[in-house]
Amino acid sequence: MEAVCYMQVYKTDRYASLLQKLTKARANRDRIARNAKALESATPNMTKKQKDKQGFKKKAAEEDVSAAAANVAGAKGKYNFLGMAIQFAQFRYLSGKHAGAVVAALPFEPISLLRRVTQRGLSGVEGYPRAASWFFIYMLCNFALKGAVVKALAAARGEEADAGGIGSMLGSPQMRKTMKKFGYTDEDLEFMTDLGKGVGM
Repeated sequence: MEAVCYMQVYKTDRYASLLQKLTKARANRDRIARNAKALESATPNMTKKQKDKQGFKKKAAEEDVSAAAANVAGAKGKYNFLGMAIQFAQFRYLSGKHAGAVVAALPFEPISLLRRVTQRGLSGVEGYPRAASWFFIYMLCNFALKGAVVKALAAARGEEADAGGIGSMLGSPQMRKTMKKFGYTDEDLEFMTDLGKGVGM
């Protein structure tokens, strides 16, 4: 999932162009700031017109940086949204295909508290403590792979992995309201929010 999102967003020419514009805007802002400081040092008695002119240049440069940064953030938002859409599709497919089914037998007998996770969605398995549902296997795969993949892809584009993610996005009231329109219940959203935050989604 992460690789698909990465190829659809970060490896595109559009994203590279947005980053280039942001880099240029920051360089221009820093250049204007340096020139303004040098001018102030060389001209102690600057007129109001000169000061206003320098102030206008600084403000325009800051606005250019803000606009470029907003465009880059928008592209990252597309990455998060695409990842969330794929995550929901996976969740719906797996929960529908393997609902109530035992998909694995654990090599150990978990304690009763842990069985609330390993046997989530299962019924009639009280006498089989090693039985595991699809959710537990899914969670293990996320714990084992997702964090490493996210960090690797972030390193490939020269950034730190985002602190937020699907878990954080689902925590917002507006997002929860939107997802309810698609048929998700409070229980579904709470479950996926906790899952997302727990595995770094």
